[in-house]
Amino acid sequence: MLRHIVLLRWKDELPAGHEEAVAAALRALPARGLPFHAYNVGPDLGMGGPFAYDFGVAAEFADEAAWRVYMDDPEHDRIRQDLIGPWVAERAVIQFES
Repeated sequence: MLRHIVLLRWKDELPAGHEEAVAAALRALPARGLPFHAYNVGPDLGMGGPFAYDFGVAAEFADEAAWRVYMDDPEHDRIRQDLIGPWVAERAVIQFES
């Protein structure tokens, strides 16, 4: 199983409601038939203190090939480019096997 984790910190000028729009767009990706084993996204719940990020994505795939299908999906790319990219101050990403 390959796990893909993304953590985002938004720029201070993130428009009100934009985080919810990002979450909704990402949550619609499984309906595209992408090969997720599991997929969860959402804003931070505010329990992590000063080191917490603002938003997270946690995805599980059977293998690297399935992850690459997700990474190459045109709608996923549009979300990253148009909805996420302009508003990200910091991003952390890791892929690992479990």
